[in-house]
Amino acid sequence: MSITVTKKFSFSYAHHLPEYDGDCARTHGHNSNVEVEFTNGYKMPMAYPGMVVDFKDIKKIVEPIIDQLDHRYLNEIFVPPTAETIAEWIACRILETPIGSGLIRVQVSETDDSFATWRKA
Repeated sequence: MSITVTKKFSFSYAHHLPEYDGDCARTHGHNSNVEVEFTNGYKMPMAYPGMVVDFKDIKKIVEPIIDQLDHRYLNEIFVPPTAETIAEWIACRILETPIGSGLIRVQVSETDDSFATWRKA
């Protein structure tokens, strides 16, 4: 049995998909949700017995990463600026932090029913 914890963040962005055959070729925006999921195994001291990771530690580390994307034109950051690329970028930054060893999933939604998920292999 394993227990995980998940914290949700949100951000807004604009992008377009160059040379894409469809509506997303035009500049448009999203109000996106990001979920980050952790299991035990991270390197920070446990904040309280029974916690996988403290939600405040997740917020302290992940919020500045998400803030780098908020209200930005993502074509200036990513090639291509897809939900998949964004999820991988967020995961790579979290993996470099003290709680990164416990990261198992990053999910980025473009809409309520469309999302990309990065999972630890």
